[in-house]
Amino acid sequence: MRFKFRFTRGILFLFARLPLPILYALASFLALIAQYVIKYRRAVIQQNLKNSFPNYTITQLKQIENKFYKRFAIIIVEVLMQFRQDKEFLKSRMIVSNPELLEKYHKEGRNVVAMAGHFCNWEWLGSSMGMFSSYYTLGIYKTLSNKMVDELLFEIRSLNDTNLVPMEKATKTMLGCEVPLLSCFLADQAASPNNAYWTDFLNQDSPFFWGAEKIAKASNAIVVFLAMRFVKKGYYSIEIIELCNNPKLIADGEIIQMYVSALEKEIIAAPEYWLWSHKRWKHKRPQ
Repeated sequence: MRFKFRFTRGILFLFARLPLPILYALASFLALIAQYVIKYRRAVIQQNLKNSFPNYTITQLKQIENKFYKRFAIIIVEVLMQFRQDKEFLKSRMIVSNPELLEKYHKEGRNVVAMAGHFCNWEWLGSSMGMFSSYYTLGIYKTLSNKMVDELLFEIRSLNDTNLVPMEKATKTMLGCEVPLLSCFLADQAASPNNAYWTDFLNQDSPFFWGAEKIAKASNAIVVFLAMRFVKKGYYSIEIIELCNNPKLIADGEIIQMYVSALEKEIIAAPEYWLWSHKRWKHKRPQ
């Protein structure tokens, strides 16, 4: 197992060192393979788009689908680029437009819960947040069933000063930390239907995890939304949008609803950047 891991890591390291124009050309080729040969989750993507945008024409939905496959292939290649294991690589390609907001709350000793979605390049987002503030940064992640892939992703995700914590240990880790924390959640995964917050999201009844809100309330943390946007090929910007600065004073579910509204706004503005291949609506609300 260790030999297989080291061999795979070595191959990926050499691959990541290829010139960037070659890597992005490969992404274009992968997009065609995924869409027209493998037809990767094509039915899921088409159904998600149709349900999310019921007023769009077939032509409009097809345009989003085509753009999504191209974006999805770029994300795969950009994730592999992280095997360059160069801390300056991501730092030069990610621009935080208002980092002073985090510095303000760090000086006040306040914890921050940052909520984001599977939008633009969420892997670069999670890997880079530890570089842009004075906070001790935690990335909350879901352990993968494939142990080798999980270990490889863990290595590159934690390269840039982001400390990874599995979901099942997140609450204990965060509440037990004695320094101000920036805790980052990809909060748009499909939650278990029986313990979820249900709301309308992209014209569909959707379940969301309570975790980020509960942790924010327990520590009275500032809650922000990380709006990641495409700038140009290989470059992204991040806007930190404050959602709530006193979670203990608002009703249960309001933080999640603020997050849902912020994420939905980003998706509607540029739908091709969201992860449409995710089986987001596989659960139905319990009766």
